[in-house]
Amino acid sequence: MNVGNSRKSRLPLIIDLVNRHFISSQDELLKLLHARGMAVTQATLSRDLKLLKAMKVHDGEKGCRYVISEGYPSLADASSAEGWTGLHPEATSLGVSGNMMVIKTRNGYASPLAYDLDALGSSLILGTIAGGDTVLAVLSAHADFDSILKLLEGFLPENVLSDARNA
Repeated sequence: MNVGNSRKSRLPLIIDLVNRHFISSQDELLKLLHARGMAVTQATLSRDLKLLKAMKVHDGEKGCRYVISEGYPSLADASSAEGWTGLHPEATSLGVSGNMMVIKTRNGYASPLAYDLDALGSSLILGTIAGGDTVLAVLSAHADFDSILKLLEGFLPENVLSDARNA
C-alpha cells in the first residue's frame, strides 16, 4: 500500500475537502481525492466517512452536503485513525420521563449521537431511534436518573446535563 493512501494521511484530507467544498455525494468526494493522488474505493471512503461521523445536512439553497461537525475528530484524532467517541457539542437539551430519554440536537445531528449512544454498550440504554434533531432512547427498568446523568458525563455538554438536573 502506498503510504500516501493510508488512512492516517487520508482522513485529514477528507476533513479538509469536506470543510472547504460543497460535496453532495461520495462520488464527488472520490473525484476530489483521486485528483489529489489518493487512490481509494467507494467502500473505503464510506467507512472513512462513518469513522469521521460525517453526515449529510440540508443546506437550504443548494441541497444536501456532507459536514463534519465541530468537535468531531480533530485532525490529531483523525491522524491517529482511532475515531472519536467523546463530547457531542451539538446536543441542546436532555429530558427523562419514566423509561424514555429524549435528547434534542441541532438539526441533522441526531443520527451520529444515537449511533454513539448505542456504541456506549451500556445496559442502561436498551436502544435508540433518531430523527432529524431528536434522539429517543429507551432506558432499562433499572436505569435511574442519576445513573443516566453519570453515564452521559463527557458525552453531552455540561450545560445540557446541568439544565436536566435543574428541570
